[in-house]
Amino acid sequence: MKRLRTALALLLCLCMALGTCAAASAPGRVLDIPDTPDPGMVFVHAAVPASWENPGAWAWSGDRNVFDAWPGEAMEPDGDWYTIQIPDWADHFIVNANDGSVQTADLDIQPGKEVWITVQADGSADVAYAQPENFGIVERVPVQLLEPVEEWAADEAALEPLPAEDNARVFYEIYVGSFSDSDGDGMGDLRGILNRFDYLNDGDPASGKSLGVEGIWLTPIFRSPSHHKYDITDYYSIDPAFGTMEDLEELCELCEERNVKLILDLPLNHTGSRSEWFLAFCEAHRTGDTVIPYYDFYSWCREGEVPAGRTFQPISGCSDLYECNFDKSMPELNFDNEAVRQEALAIARFYLDKGVDGFRFDAAKYPYYEDHAQNADFWLWYMTELKKLDPEIYTVAEVWDSDAVTDKYYPALNCFNFTLAGYNGLLDEAVRLGNVNGYTAYVEEYLHTVQGLRPEAMLVTFLTNHDMDRVAGFLTPASGNMAMAANLYLLSPGSCFIYYGEELGMQGSRGSANTDANRRLAMLWGDGDPVQDPPGATYASQVKTSVCDQLGDPDSLYSTYKRLILIRSANPEIARGEYHALRFQEKGVGGFTSTWEGKSVCVLHNTSQNTVQIDLKTLELPFSAIKAVIGQGSARIQGNSLFLDGQTSVVLR
Repeated sequence: MKRLRTALALLLCLCMALGTCAAASAPGRVLDIPDTPDPGMVFVHAAVPASWENPGAWAWSGDRNVFDAWPGEAMEPDGDWYTIQIPDWADHFIVNANDGSVQTADLDIQPGKEVWITVQADGSADVAYAQPENFGIVERVPVQLLEPVEEWAADEAALEPLPAEDNARVFYEIYVGSFSDSDGDGMGDLRGILNRFDYLNDGDPASGKSLGVEGIWLTPIFRSPSHHKYDITDYYSIDPAFGTMEDLEELCELCEERNVKLILDLPLNHTGSRSEWFLAFCEAHRTGDTVIPYYDFYSWCREGEVPAGRTFQPISGCSDLYECNFDKSMPELNFDNEAVRQEALAIARFYLDKGVDGFRFDAAKYPYYEDHAQNADFWLWYMTELKKLDPEIYTVAEVWDSDAVTDKYYPALNCFNFTLAGYNGLLDEAVRLGNVNGYTAYVEEYLHTVQGLRPEAMLVTFLTNHDMDRVAGFLTPASGNMAMAANLYLLSPGSCFIYYGEELGMQGSRGSANTDANRRLAMLWGDGDPVQDPPGATYASQVKTSVCDQLGDPDSLYSTYKRLILIRSANPEIARGEYHALRFQEKGVGGFTSTWEGKSVCVLHNTSQNTVQIDLKTLELPFSAIKAVIGQGSARIQGNSLFLDGQTSVVLR
């Protein structure tokens, strides 16, 4: 409970430091200050000027994230002393008033030593490491937390680990070759991911020290001659540039230990042209030996019989042709061949046995080229067989098409939602054009449709992925639009997928060079990681803001993403509940209610630049308590009205 309470206090105080929740005002639980600090903690005593109303405080370290929080609503002015415990690794302590005054004190903390800080009216501070003689007796008064913390702390499960079978998670897509390089060859690898795992998830959902993602999607890691690895030559081995099978097994073990779902990108539609399967297929056609098992392993036709709208290439040494709609180096498998289907099952079984939790299925509408009925039948068969292997398997399909098409696949499995994603997607329109009502109404109707096809179906949202221009290019971080888009999609039902570096505002687009390498640039760690951009990358205007730049900055986009994941975790109804869109007259305002296991929350967004007043009596349920606020402004309740600042979101109970 102590850890949970600290993390929740962190979330609220970070909001206070950003000016986002200073107005939440109801009194809450009183925390008793013990006579001695907890293990690994030290006492800090602070006095602030009388002019500083409702001050807050927090501590941080130059090489860590924000850890502990001190919302000081109950603090009395006139030099009275107040006490907080902070971790003994902290090296900075910040006190701030709601008028925007901020003081940072550099600390030299030693275990067992107490720190005394007096903040002067001009913002300067005196720091001592023993009680000054003229300060007299310090009274350790209880510090009163803001009311929403009482609501959160009442449910100890709020930030407990998700049940293993729970798939309503925040995933993180890693383009492996560009993420982190462990051996200095410039190529990202599995060991690099292991080395960086604490950045993604440190195993403690309440610590606030990691980004806090609950799942990871790895782009293909199988043996392949390309950087992207979608032209696989051997499904049963890890590409040497990425590491070894032992590295993958270690990653699976770490993910299980920290309750992170690991899914692999599994391209089944096609292999690489250097695959032993394809080489045997070609040899069988050159010799005319139909007995060879690989003779019908790939989709092929005879000369002059090419179906309209599909792409075929000649098989070297004979007149037969093989299908290759993506590229001639990617021959397409024949799923009318039972041996191919069984091989697809064997691949999945092999990696499930290794400890993988599921798969992202690439190009899922192409096993039978654009024949959605046959494709849907195949995926229904495949998923039925996979669930015999692992009933809790997580899968998601890439069906890059309209909802009318993806609906055909939903009886079998969830699909990424491309209607919401990318430039001019509904998330983009909700932020730039203020059509939040349209966004929430769409989500409600979408859920109604897909859950009618399969009751356990989920919405799977994202802003962009490795095949799209990065979101920071059209919803810029500086404008506040990118953070607002993050509010919209991370505080939404189902599963959400963050593209690596998105939380930093990394940029990248195909541009005039027309290359996807520009969308898959090296992760910006800022600590000398040798990982390099993919071959052919030409993008020159990358914003050089790194992980190291943003970790200790409460105003950073990274901090926004981390806080959003914490808010989502502390309010499980958002991702799992029965969703009802709300309708508002004001442009830029929208939201929804969600009820799960007898509890309800209300999430409201204001994407405009102006403060709006919302009559709480018009909501479906009697919401009256601010649970969390995140954005460029603040939220406050006066009587029956909620005042919500521009580019800000709020969670109510």
